[in-house]
Amino acid sequence: MQARGLVTSGRVFSRDWLGRAPNYTCSIRFDGCSPGALLHLHRRLLEVGEADLAGQVLDLVISNPTALRRRENRRRRGSVGAGCTLSR
Repeated sequence: MQARGLVTSGRVFSRDWLGRAPNYTCSIRFDGCSPGALLHLHRRLLEVGEADLAGQVLDLVISNPTALRRRENRRRRGSVGAGCTLSR
């Protein structure tokens, strides 16, 4: 996304693309996005005409629902999981 000029920093990505607090992806302990953040990212990418990236995000959500559920369970227990890395 940075290569396409869509984001300039992790704080901008967190706020404008994931719909989360600016420090959401800036934490040293951060290693993944919540399912809700990924769905917000998917919607935002479609809004700006980045259908290929939106497809990658949706693919991640659909192809790995077990990992996303495990991440939600870990979050309830106080730890983090599942990644949200996009190619290109």
